[in-house]
Amino acid sequence: MPTLEELVDENDRLSLQVKRLIRAESRLYAFQEELEKQRSLFKKLSVAGARLNDQLSRDNVLRVTLECIVVDLGFERAIALVRSDHGYQLSCHEGYYDPDSATALSAQSLTIGSATAATLIAAKEPLLYPSPETSQPLLLAELSALSAQTQLDRFFLCPVADSMHAQSAESAAAVILLVGGGKSRARFHAPVTRDSPVLPLLSILLLQAVTAMCNANLYAELLSEKDSLERKVVARTAELVQTNQALTVALEKARESERVKMEFLANVSHELRTPLNSIINIPDGLLEEFPIVAAAVCPSCDATFALDQEEALLPITSCPSCHSKATLHRQDLVVYEGNPQQTKEYLHTVVQCGKHLLHVVNDILDASRLEAGRVELQESVVTLSEVMQAVQQAVGSLALARDLQLQLPSLNPAMTMWGDPLRLTQILINLIGNAIKFSHPGGRVMVRVLTTPKGVRWEVQDEGIGIAKEDQERIFESFRQVEGGDTRRYGGSGLGLAITRQLVELHHGRVWVESIIGSGSTFVVELPQRLPPEPLP
Repeated sequence: MPTLEELVDENDRLSLQVKRLIRAESRLYAFQEELEKQRSLFKKLSVAGARLNDQLSRDNVLRVTLECIVVDLGFERAIALVRSDHGYQLSCHEGYYDPDSATALSAQSLTIGSATAATLIAAKEPLLYPSPETSQPLLLAELSALSAQTQLDRFFLCPVADSMHAQSAESAAAVILLVGGGKSRARFHAPVTRDSPVLPLLSILLLQAVTAMCNANLYAELLSEKDSLERKVVARTAELVQTNQALTVALEKARESERVKMEFLANVSHELRTPLNSIINIPDGLLEEFPIVAAAVCPSCDATFALDQEEALLPITSCPSCHSKATLHRQDLVVYEGNPQQTKEYLHTVVQCGKHLLHVVNDILDASRLEAGRVELQESVVTLSEVMQAVQQAVGSLALARDLQLQLPSLNPAMTMWGDPLRLTQILINLIGNAIKFSHPGGRVMVRVLTTPKGVRWEVQDEGIGIAKEDQERIFESFRQVEGGDTRRYGGSGLGLAITRQLVELHHGRVWVESIIGSGSTFVVELPQRLPPEPLP
């Protein structure tokens, strides 16, 4: 049987073991509690990481990061400063502030100098303030001012890169987070110390933030590239539409040009064929009025006597005129059996057709030379009264033939200008001839010559069919004629007005038409008064 002392010793030993078990159980409970806390924190970090990955902009990434630092890791306050051209600027903040302090913080212009940023980047880990590593005078002064501004007594400075492979200081510290606590009376479980148990978790959260920032930047770049591509597609589409429209317009112009040229060829063919038919057919009919007859010719007295086709000349036949024998010989003669007045009219028609044919050919040659730029003006001092006389001689008979009254001005012989007299006359003849062609019989064609401060103004007015507004510019184009029934009825090659405009422009002038359908037209030519060139020394 154990003694009393043995029982006491055994009791003490058992009590000691119980105490050890209690302490072990307490440590185990504390360890389990800490483990559960760490598991909860890691779970929160996992949720925070998922939330960060869902953010598609840098500002949202920063807001979620600061919220997780305060709510999940237990720090009192967190502030984000974003690098800009003027240093680091306040972006957002999270934590436990009174309303007045939060408003004051938002209004502050917080800055971090380049020296502080360089020290932070070189450390490659969060810097603690206050601590020996932040005790350098310049660094301490800047961080002390920052502490007063942010109401953070102790804080970590944490650099956040915007790229997984930062190549520059700007990229390595695109954002700086201030994480710490102030003088709040609230109790927080995240001590702001170098051996803080949540510091590794803060590092993990910052890595997640870096990844989220990179993703946000990539997303922003993708959006920018998408917008750029969309703009390029829109621009390219607009270019293609514009090009297609230009090609369509060019195709329509080409088709219109082809149509105009084919119409011009048809018109010219008509203008050439009609006078050619007269030039060929009229002489062919006139030849029938000049039959060949048999005749006896006496070389002695040059007398001629008609013979029947079967009548023979014998050697003994004497000349009825001089009675010489054996002198007559047979000869075929051409005689005229027509009506002289009618024949004269036929020949006049042939001459008119020839002149018309020459006019058409001259128009074609002039248009060709003008188009090629091979027309040179033979300029001299031009007396306008002489030009009017030449015009009267050229178109006066044409006006009479159409029963039109042609009114030409009587000009002072002293009225002169510098130009090519032949081409100036051609301009007026073309305009007056055009007015005569499109005027009704019994009407008038009036020509006015006016002096202006800048030169001379010619007006050719008729009382003809008029020209539609939409056609008043087209009529001056080469090969162009206004479409309609009257075009072929009045004829023409479609070159006269085009030649006129080009000749006027060679004289540095301009020409246009003022007209109303059914009320006639007025063609206006303005020519500047130019001085003769000075003779070469």
